[in-house]
Amino acid sequence: MRPKLDSVSRRDNNMLFARLWVVSFVVPLLSGNHVPSIFVGKRRSYGVRYYPEVENPATGNPTSVGNPLQYCVANSVLNFTGMGLRRIGDFFVNTTYARELYLDDNEITEISDTAFDSMKGLEILSVSGNKLRTDKLLWFHYHETLWRLVINDNVVNETTDDGNIRDMLEHLPRLEYLSLRRNGITRVHIQLDKFAPILNWLDLSGNKLQSFDFLVNLPRAMRNLYLQDNGCFCTINNLPSGIEHLQVSGNRIAELCNENCNGETSLSLKGLKKLRSLAASRNGIRMVSEDAFKDVTQIERMDLSWNELRFYPKTRSLNHLKYLDLSHNQINEVMNLCDSILTSIETLNLSNNHISMIDNNFVNMLYLKTLDLSNNRIAILPTSLIFNSRSLEVLLLRNNSIDDIDDLFKKNSFKELELHLEDNPFSVVQYYNFQVHLKQRDARSELTNRVSIESLGETSDDIVNTDDLDDTDNDASQSERFFDIALNKLQTKQRHLAEFAERAPRNVTRK
Repeated sequence: MRPKLDSVSRRDNNMLFARLWVVSFVVPLLSGNHVPSIFVGKRRSYGVRYYPEVENPATGNPTSVGNPLQYCVANSVLNFTGMGLRRIGDFFVNTTYARELYLDDNEITEISDTAFDSMKGLEILSVSGNKLRTDKLLWFHYHETLWRLVINDNVVNETTDDGNIRDMLEHLPRLEYLSLRRNGITRVHIQLDKFAPILNWLDLSGNKLQSFDFLVNLPRAMRNLYLQDNGCFCTINNLPSGIEHLQVSGNRIAELCNENCNGETSLSLKGLKKLRSLAASRNGIRMVSEDAFKDVTQIERMDLSWNELRFYPKTRSLNHLKYLDLSHNQINEVMNLCDSILTSIETLNLSNNHISMIDNNFVNMLYLKTLDLSNNRIAILPTSLIFNSRSLEVLLLRNNSIDDIDDLFKKNSFKELELHLEDNPFSVVQYYNFQVHLKQRDARSELTNRVSIESLGETSDDIVNTDDLDDTDNDASQSERFFDIALNKLQTKQRHLAEFAERAPRNVTRK
């Protein structure tokens, strides 16, 4: 006799049975070009039988949904996303044709260690958005073909889960891509080189890691390592020499170094000869040793924004660097930076620092196309940079202290350049005999000037008599009445001039 199912299990069974009924009776009627969404593949097969089962959460016993004949698709994608599944039992799908399986956004709390044993050809498995225990995240049987495993965004019960990955069941010899983002992981105790010996992509970002000690056991094949947003007060060293992309932003690293690291928390770049990109923003980095980049001669992109750097060290090893972000630091000196490392730079972001003088520092940067110096303390327009830079295309000088840009118009020729000078204090530009006003003046201040120094001639009646103001009024009301009187007098004068012009003979030339 079958065990009695609760309402949730009956709902799960009904949903699965509905899909299986469609596959059983509708698929045979479809042509090879009309494959239902649950099975998406390259070609139709002759038909493979498999018998999914849903386990009763109350008893743990498997309950068969049914065993109709089903026509699976070779190299198919099985999508069980958002179906309310709670537990994946033994031999979840009995087929060797499925290549991808998605179990995302369910309520899965447990996966049997034999759940995927019958899926001999499975290459991609995604189980994100569920409720798996941290210590069971890597609890899988040996699988020969699986190369991509994604288990992100699991809801962790902090009262029963300490966030430790303590063990693995068996190794996955073909696994190359492993993503464990935002799972509340605090420590990793397994040796990843044994779990996945050819792993080259590891993403542990957005967790709560308290130590990076496990990194000493990374596979030598590692190419992409993502550890950002863990808030870890940790040291990172002895990384595999083949790493090409490294992200450690959002931690608490204080120093970049090579081998002589003095800080409590540091990132050693020793031996990373193939590194092409480094993201280390939002760390509070205060020190970069002079030999920090001695080995990273191939790096092309570097993000060190939102740190506490006051200067940049002299180094001549970054000959391939094209993009550098040093924004939101405390840099006030750019001379060393420009003279030493930026021979190949194309984009440089120095915004939100304490820079006050730049002069000719960037002229010798032959490949520089975009330079951002916004939100600094620059008071003098860098005309030498503007006119003499060979490749500069975009220059951003927003929100500085530049109050004079007249030198821009003293050259007979002007190169093509996108120049941003928004939010600087200048308001007037002298261009030959023209005085161009770029900012709207305060209306009342302008009116005061026109009343007091009217160019058409002044009389005693043109000037506002302050005796007309009541001494008993407060400052605000006096000011308002002052401008009202001034405006009335000016309008009266303009009216008199118009009347005079109408009465004057037309052959009279006004001097």
